[in-house]
Amino acid sequence: MEFEEDNSLFALEVRDQPFWDCIRLRAFEQIAMRRVAEVTPKVNPGSPPRKRRPARYAEYARTIVENIARQTARATKVTSACDLCVINYDRLDFIDGQRVNKNCFPVVKELARTTGWILVVDPYDMRPDAIKRYPANVVLVSGFGLLDNLKAKTITYTPGEKLLFREVDEKINQRFGTVVDVDQLMRTYYRAHIVSSSRYRRLFERHRLKGVVVAHRDYGATEAAHKLGVPVIELQHSMISTMNLGYNYPRSIESRSIPTLPDAVLTFGDYWNDKVNWPSQTTAVGYPFFESKAREVGKRSSVVDRRLVSRNLIVISSYRAKAELVRTAIELSSLIPEITIFFKLKESDYGRWTERYPKEFWTRPNIRVIDSDDVHLYEYFSMCSWVLGVNSGALYEAIAHGVSPLVLRAGFYEESRCLYEHGDAVLVENASQIGELIMDERKPKRNLDREKLYKSDGLKNMVGEIHKITTKTVWERRNKVIAEP
Repeated sequence: MEFEEDNSLFALEVRDQPFWDCIRLRAFEQIAMRRVAEVTPKVNPGSPPRKRRPARYAEYARTIVENIARQTARATKVTSACDLCVINYDRLDFIDGQRVNKNCFPVVKELARTTGWILVVDPYDMRPDAIKRYPANVVLVSGFGLLDNLKAKTITYTPGEKLLFREVDEKINQRFGTVVDVDQLMRTYYRAHIVSSSRYRRLFERHRLKGVVVAHRDYGATEAAHKLGVPVIELQHSMISTMNLGYNYPRSIESRSIPTLPDAVLTFGDYWNDKVNWPSQTTAVGYPFFESKAREVGKRSSVVDRRLVSRNLIVISSYRAKAELVRTAIELSSLIPEITIFFKLKESDYGRWTERYPKEFWTRPNIRVIDSDDVHLYEYFSMCSWVLGVNSGALYEAIAHGVSPLVLRAGFYEESRCLYEHGDAVLVENASQIGELIMDERKPKRNLDREKLYKSDGLKNMVGEIHKITTKTVWERRNKVIAEP
């Protein structure tokens, strides 16, 4: 953030619009990933590449065409006003027997009872029956991202703008000793952002919205809403750390100077608020899905004798430390053969994962690989006393279930620094150290308060805060001058 402030990156403009916020995460991800990639081995270097499934691609293509045709026809019709637009993202779970977005569905369901029309926009879900899953007016826009990218190719940058991009490249290289192609980022992401923002603006104008709620940063939708004077509220969807640039900005900037910043973020609990450093409003409300699912699982797992699972461990996989976690699980399974090690795969690895993971991993008798959502993750927490991860939000959910956390020094482990530096978790180097901790039952010095992590009455708090923010005047929302009533 110092680098951004010193070089006034947020003040740089293309077509009279500040652009840095739209590419900053991608730019710093490139810097971080290149450093991590130098020391991160593959899970199974000799494994064959994933086989393509033409039939599945054909199904995707057909669904995309249907969605585009449906929404294009819809755009020609007169559309009624909606109080709120809720924009989904691709984190699904089972609620009321349906696979829906776990952050958005509870609040949509409650808002539908207490508010007028709710518009749900889903950029990811390609299931035709998704329209019927929400008690709201649902717009499936999967496929429009592809159209945005095609339209974006017609947008060109001037020689002066390209020179500006090269100057930013040079500053990044001088400061971090690595190359980031800003021109490529602007061609790949910012051009599509321009098209996406225009598309969202047309949608919002047709529905005359009072507010937009997002469960993940959507730059195009946020900018479009702000051009219409509509407030944007972001729901926390996973862990927040002081290293997460999505929630950390230079102190000198003002929210109204960056149209892609939401007006407010609603966090899971007070614990997260000091991890956010930005000019927008931050309010702790709770995590409705966690609250409901933990209560449901707790009723079933209350009969589990914790003494029987005192040494069991669950490993939460991570994109940038997958190989290290797999190797650690294999070594630990040999060191302590009497314990059960549950290994939770990333959802993207479900399916034919045995083709990509070493045989010694999936043939170990005391390693149980979790490769589906048939049994909820919270159920596995009730079967374990230890959790090993790197930088996953599931570490915190495990803590809230009374499971002791271990952070493996691998990948982006420093995102969990606030856990191990304050004694809420133990930073570990290898399987041998983990084995000693488990056998000696040496747990972290502190236990994080569940209420601080996930505030109670989350649904009530969230809906109340959304109503409060969306009923303010445009002038109050954008200038943050008048005090709360």
